[in-house]
Parts: sequence; C-alpha cells; structure tokens
Amino acid sequence: RTECLLRSETKEWRRRHLQAEQEVTALACRVQKQQQKLIEWEAIQSAEVECMKQQNAEPELQALRQTVQTSQNHLKEFEEECAKQGAELVETAGMIWSEKRLE
Repeated sequence: RTECLLRSETKEWRRRHLQAEQEVTALACRVQKQQQKLIEWEAIQSAEVECMKQQNAEPELQALRQTVQTSQNHLKEFEEECAKQGAELVETAGMIWSEKRLE
C-alpha cells in the first residue's frame, strides 16, 4: 500500500513538474514577445524623437543658411571693393612712377 501511494505521489509530482515546466516555457515566450514589442516601441519612439528634433532644427537651419548667404554676399562685396582699391593703387603707383621717371 505504501508503495502504491508513493507511486501515485510520484506520478502527481511528475505531472505537476511537467505542468510547471510548460507554464514557465509559456511565460518565457510571452516575456520574449513583450521584450520584442518593447524594442520595437523604443525604436519607434527614437524615430519620432529624431523627427521632432529635425523639425525643431529646421528654423535654425534656415536662419543659418540665411546667415551664410548674407556672409557670402558681404564677402563678394568686400572682394569687389578690394579689387577696385587694388586697381586704383596700381594706377596711382603707375602715375607716381611715371612722374619720377620724368624728373
């Protein structure tokens, strides 16, 4: 009778153990799926944040482009003025040299 009872308890223990293993496996699978969803969600959030940063940066970028354009315009004006003054200096130097030669 004890042997029969022991076998019955062993069978019950094995059944419970197998059921627990199945539950653990199912739980691990659910956890893995949730982790994958979390990774996907974090990727979406990251993309949304990056998009917002780019949208927020667009006005700054436009202002920077305008500043660059203005600077390029000023540089062009400065180069033209330098060329004009350089030509005037060459002309003045030529006249001075001519006068010196005549003396």
